[in-house]
Amino acid sequence: MSAITELELNELIKKYKEDSTNLDLINEIAIGYFENHEMKNGDEDLEFFELAYKLKRTIKSTHNYAWFLYFEWSEIEWRVNEDNAIEKAILIQKECLEFKPKSYLPYYQYGYMLLDQKRYEDAIPFLIEALAIKKDIRIINNLGFCYFNSENYETAKIYFEEVVKIQDVDNLNLYNLALTYFHLDDLLGVKRIAEKLKDKIKPSDDIEFNFGEIVAVYEIGFLYFLIGEYESAIECLLKQDIREFDLFDFIELSYSLYLIDRVKWNLLIKNLVDEKMVLLKEIESGHEDWDEYSVEEKKERIQDLKEEILIGEEALIDKFNLPIPNLKDHIIPEYAGCLLFDCKRHGNIKNDQ
Repeated sequence: MSAITELELNELIKKYKEDSTNLDLINEIAIGYFENHEMKNGDEDLEFFELAYKLKRTIKSTHNYAWFLYFEWSEIEWRVNEDNAIEKAILIQKECLEFKPKSYLPYYQYGYMLLDQKRYEDAIPFLIEALAIKKDIRIINNLGFCYFNSENYETAKIYFEEVVKIQDVDNLNLYNLALTYFHLDDLLGVKRIAEKLKDKIKPSDDIEFNFGEIVAVYEIGFLYFLIGEYESAIECLLKQDIREFDLFDFIELSYSLYLIDRVKWNLLIKNLVDEKMVLLKEIESGHEDWDEYSVEEKKERIQDLKEEILIGEEALIDKFNLPIPNLKDHIIPEYAGCLLFDCKRHGNIKNDQ
């Protein structure tokens, strides 16, 4: 499976000049431009997805146009605010479902959009519909995710356990299952999973590997934090270069280190505060490294840095109280990925079947 090449895209464009109402051809060209950014002079990918939609509204043309609007076009903030890309995509995907698709892609896409907008209970029926058509581990995980966020932990557990039995390549579902066990007061279950995951952590000379993982040292340390095993949480942290961590971002591991090794914690926090003060002065003095940032972005970063510095300075003086995390901020959904009809790179079906 491979993407459309530049040569293939040129051939498709030639065919389009002779067959300008062929929806499948227009869709291929849209995907071709999306996969070959260097061939674009403007927004040709958007224009061809939109063209197919306007020529004839079919399951494929509405679904693919909605996918592009939601997952690509909306990525730049002004497009969300000025073009209402997110809202528009959801409405178009809802329109797609009115055609009563036979394949799972439209139901999953709509369910994922609702999930992504934190409309968890609304998303569940559409994810269930998609799962009835195709048993896909992404759908199963995201059903667990929705039930977890709806505080139906027993049902969430069923879905997460199912995925773990089938396949859990990136350990995401095992981690989600541990969080679910915690809500169900199964602390031994949380510990079993934490220990299983801890054995998979690579040594500190491979930092990029662990930071690239969905579930890595922070998540595993967090599980130990939840069950009050702070030394084990710090063992996870020390398997990496501890200097690579911003302890303001990893508050639970910061607290664990605070309890276990106060001297090291003080030193790290002081160094972080000093680094943030240097960065703050650079922005305020107009350092060239920040020339490409907008005035608004710089103001926002200055405000963040001032707050982080204040937190650090206060933490060095006052007692560090036990953080109370909201587990809904830690549960992880499975990203939808490419759901385009006729995407050859990902082997997706050509049309609704």
